[in-house]
This record gives sequence, C-alpha cells and structure tokens, in this order.
Amino acid sequence: MTDRLPFDATTLFQALQYQLMVAVERCLDLEEDQALYIEIYGDVTVSSKTQIEVKFYSDSLTDNHGNFWNTIKNWLDLRFDVGQYQKLLLVTTQKFGARSKISVWNSSTAAERLSIMEEIYSIAESKQTKKTNKASTNTQKPRKSSVPESLELQRHVMCLELRTKLIEILNKVTIETEQPDLTTRIATFKRQFLREIIIEKRQSFLDELLGFLSSTRFTQSRWEITCKAFDKQWRTLKQRYMQGTLTFPKIDRSLYNEKAKNEDSESRLFVKKIREIGADEQISEAISERMIAADLLDNFIEAYSISLDQILNYKETQRDLHISHWKAASIDLIGDLCETSHRKKSQKFFHLRRGEAPQQFCSFEMTPAVFRNGLQHMLADEPQTEPTKEFLWRLWK
Repeated sequence: MTDRLPFDATTLFQALQYQLMVAVERCLDLEEDQALYIEIYGDVTVSSKTQIEVKFYSDSLTDNHGNFWNTIKNWLDLRFDVGQYQKLLLVTTQKFGARSKISVWNSSTAAERLSIMEEIYSIAESKQTKKTNKASTNTQKPRKSSVPESLELQRHVMCLELRTKLIEILNKVTIETEQPDLTTRIATFKRQFLREIIIEKRQSFLDELLGFLSSTRFTQSRWEITCKAFDKQWRTLKQRYMQGTLTFPKIDRSLYNEKAKNEDSESRLFVKKIREIGADEQISEAISERMIAADLLDNFIEAYSISLDQILNYKETQRDLHISHWKAASIDLIGDLCETSHRKKSQKFFHLRRGEAPQQFCSFEMTPAVFRNGLQHMLADEPQTEPTKEFLWRLWK
C-alpha cells in the first residue's frame, strides 16, 4: 500500500504539528505572568505580547498569495484587538517569490508597506479589468469573468473603511519566511532543548509534550497554557526522561589531592570530627573529597540545570540515612566503657559508611563514592542547633 487516497489528511495533521511546535518554542519563552493561547485569537498567541499566524506551505510567498492577504484580513477582523499586541508575526515555511514586492517588507515603514500593497492591488485590479473586457469582446456582449479569490481578499483588505486599522496593523507586522520544515524544526528543537536526555528518549519526550499542549484539558476550554502549567509539565517530563541519562563529570583526583596538601582546614568542624575518632590518616583525603563535592555542586547548577532544591533534597537524604546508620551502630557501645573500643568502633563505622554504594544523584547514571563522601564531609562541617540532626562519626554520646 503505497498510493495515497484523495482524502488522505496527513498534510493537515503535519500543519497542526508544526503549529504546536511553534507553540512549544514560545511556551519556553513565557514570563511568569504570561499565558499562551492556541487558535482562540489566532494560530498561536502570547498574552499581551505577540500574535502569531503559522503557515505550512511548500510554494513561494508571492505578492498575491492568499497566505499573506488572508492573514492581514484575519487581523482586520473587528473582533481582533490590535492594540493589545506589541507584534503581529507571520511565520511561514515559504520563501519570498523571486520578483515579490513584499520581499522588502521587514525593512520597510508602515507607509512603504501600504504603498507596496496598493501597487499589488492596483496591478491585480488592472489584470481583472483586462480579463473582463476580453471575455466580453469574445462573446459580443458584456460579461463578468470570475474574480480570483486572491483579488477578493485584496478588495476586502484595501477597502478605505478599514484603512485606519490596516495602518495600525502594518506598524506591527513582521514576516518570518523560510522557516524550517517540520522534520528540521523537530530536530533543531531536540538538539537545543533536549540535550540532557538520551537520544532514544527524545522523541517520546516531545510526543508527550505535544500531547500535553493538545490535551482535552485545554481544548475544551480556552486552549490556554499558562507559564506555570507548562513549566510544571516540563519539569515533570525532564525528571522522568532524564532518569539515568547524565554522565558524571570526570574527576581529577590527583589535582585535588595536591590542593588538599595546601589547604588549611585544621579548624574546620569536619576535620575535628575525624580527628576525635583517631582517623587522622584520613583527613587529607577527606579535605580532597570535600573540595571535589563543593566544586561539582557549583558545576551542576551552572552546566546541568540542576536546581538548588534538588541538591538540598539529596543532602538531607544523606543526612537522614547517616543518622539512621549512626543510631544502629551506636547500640554496639551499650555496656562498653572502653574509650579505645569506642574509637575503634567509630573508625569502623566511618570506613563502612564511606564504602557503601552511593544513592543515585539526580539523573546521573552513576554517582561516584568520592562525591557522596565529599557531601558527607560537607554535612559534618555544618554546625547544628538540633543535636538529633548533627552529622557525627563518633558513636559515643
């Protein structure tokens, strides 16, 4: 089955998908108090900012093309409030025709744009008059020739009754031609916005996002997508599809070991806690691990779009786990009055905790122990007003 049937609607659905892709891109630029509307006020509308008409054509954008004139006609509708928009945008996959007068549109003033439209309209009317006269001559009696749809549109747009609103519109219209086709637009979107997601999952992510925009939740009301609703869905999808998709940055342990030698950390709380259990030989490594964790956390926020909340949640999880392990291990000291034994058991606890497999951090496929250990030292370095929350290595109270 290779031939398409006359009622094949694939192109129609591709045009809708193209419109939704433009909508997704605009949603990513929404400010907190803004919303995006689909179809309600035009193809895609950003509240109080931009109204966008999205056109999916394969031919050229010529002077008489219905795409241009019908778009202007839509904006001239009495129900369309031009005043509430800063910009009116015609986004089309077409390129300007080779001899198209409107090809200089974006660099022209409103007066020049009006002059271009008047010239195009005048030529179209002149051609229609000649066509009508020729038809009448051939039949030896007056006869009306059919009026092209493009001329009907031009007559409506150029009527003097709408001139004031037309000039207001012409001040705001920008034409973005030669937009990428659907396949290219999707590929560009994945490359720009979905880099953090493994290639095999990117299409599923996008399909869910487009499904969200076209869900009955919106289409049965005003088809309004608020910044808050979109951001929530974006975060939800990222959390789901980024699971285990990031590779942990490479860590140069030797570099940090050298830095640790020159680091004066004797007064730091985490160092004192290691020293009090008699694990002095571990202090240099602990300083190195803490430096690694601190640098990585700064890098995650800047380069991986990991939020401070995600980091704090992971740290608190590490604190809670440690305190549970500490409570279990401290039971072994009940009835043991030997200080040497206390230190040895605390040292064993210290090494066991460091050797445990780390819990996954955010969406990284593998979390190295050095990072988790560094976080433990960061937690041990934090003064606590609540004794039950203090991160300790010593098992005695």
